[in-house]
Amino acid sequence: MGFSYHILQVYLRDRLAEKKYQKKKETQNSKKKENYCNIYNLLTDELFFKKILFFSYIVKTMNRYNKIFQDQSLDISKLKTTMNECYDFFLDLILKPNVSLEKKDALGVQWSDKECQNNLVKGFEDFITSLADEVDIKYKNLIYQTKETQEDFYNTFIGFSCKILELLAEYLPLEDNLIKSLILLS
Repeated sequence: MGFSYHILQVYLRDRLAEKKYQKKKETQNSKKKENYCNIYNLLTDELFFKKILFFSYIVKTMNRYNKIFQDQSLDISKLKTTMNECYDFFLDLILKPNVSLEKKDALGVQWSDKECQNNLVKGFEDFITSLADEVDIKYKNLIYQTKETQEDFYNTFIGFSCKILELLAEYLPLEDNLIKSLILLS
């Protein structure tokens, strides 16, 4: 599957931390048994598996662009194109299909704002459908899950993706004068 074992450990640690505040009179053996049950339940949960797959997909994409931007051989003439590709990836992931938004306008959007999300961000049904149609067929069975399951998956990633878009504007400033001047020099 290719996702980092460390990512799984962090998720499980946080998930199991919820169980930390149980009755203190439980024996050590019963706690271990319960922890093993929790881990087993998570690892056999299809929704959890899909979340890990999708999280891995996002991280791999970010790492791919990170490597490109840090590569000493990156041609300056391709810098803005690569920056646009990175933005487009995340915009395509969450932006409603009927919304036309210029890239320079997208840079100034407060994506974590709930009103902004209501106006610009795909709803959970469109998000799930686009994952199945445009990202990978592995997400197809999410379409047939309950509304609550779809919303759970959606809510896990939409805030995360919106935060990434906000940070991209800071770390990849397309409208920065230095970036514009570098492009003109190439």
